[in-house]
Amino acid sequence: MKQQQQEEELLKNEFEKIFSNENWKRRGFYTKKELAFFKKLILFKISSTEECIKNLRDNLGLNSQKVDPSFKGISDIDEVIYENPHIMRNQENFLRGLKGALTRFEQGLYDGKSYKTGKIIPPKRLFAVPHTTFLVEEKMKV
Repeated sequence: MKQQQQEEELLKNEFEKIFSNENWKRRGFYTKKELAFFKKLILFKISSTEECIKNLRDNLGLNSQKVDPSFKGISDIDEVIYENPHIMRNQENFLRGLKGALTRFEQGLYDGKSYKTGKIIPPKRLFAVPHTTFLVEEKMKV
């Protein structure tokens, strides 16, 4: 977990270096270097989300051969997970979105632009939700 936090901090620092000048806004597109950063970010988020799902499954006893139907975790977080199975679904949906973005990269279709308007999606939004294909204002209308 500590290594994951260190990697995330390194990604944040790299993000600040790459996008601090806001040239992307003037250009209206992302360079190969900028897009490569988003691919790296997506790969990191896939890995950390898969780890999160594994941990959730472990906490719920879903990765073991025997599942005790009366199982209930002892910590607060275990109780939250047990009582709110949608957390697992949310993580699985997030993972599907990330893998879809990776597929778009592999097919040369990931460009950081809105599917709806073709406008460039701000890097802060892509940093938070790298698989998004809409601007915030477009997403709110959907």
